Amino acid sequence: MVTDNIVNQGYDPDKNRRSKKRFKIVSIIFVVLIVGGGATFFLMENDKVREDLFSFFKAGKERAKDTVAVSNLIDEFTESLKEGKFTRSQKYILKEAAYIKKSGKKLKGKSFLKFVERNEKTETNIYKIKDYGMRKKDEHYVCGREFHFVERSATGVRNNIIKIKFTLQKKDDKWFIIEIKELSAMTMKRG
Repeated sequence: MVTDNIVNQGYDPDKNRRSKKRFKIVSIIFVVLIVGGGATFFLMENDKVREDLFSFFKAGKERAKDTVAVSNLIDEFTESLKEGKFTRSQKYILKEAAYIKKSGKKLKGKSFLKFVERNEKTETNIYKIKDYGMRKKDEHYVCGREFHFVERSATGVRNNIIKIKFTLQKKDDKWFIIEIKELSAMTMKRG
């Protein structure tokens, strides 16, 4: 009977819980603002800490810029690979490539160019691209990209995997591909 009266008066048992939760959230935000404000004030007062902080962000920006530059460079190769047409400098680098493995045989870079040219419409057939992170080796950097694409011919359908590892060098704030560390083309027959 008492319960009925309380319900009839519009008492909401969850309302009290909700207001407590809201109070906790507001309190946490308030504490974070005070601590954050104090830390900012300390950093602005302490020149050495502030300089270190700015240099840290600057270094982060430089790394991001390098990542974009290297990515663009590799993208150029990707576009050439998709179209099956390489620039003169790209062809030179490919011809100087260390080796290409195809069906267990070692082939020269010239053979790789023929391999790519043979596969028409490579662009539409690429179904997976995998990137390898850049890592330092001596004074140079090595990174790579892997392409998976389908080749259809009179003899059937094949899965091709092309793996390229680039050796990069930075000169005058620009990245250059100075050699291809590894160049492998693997063919697997479907079915």
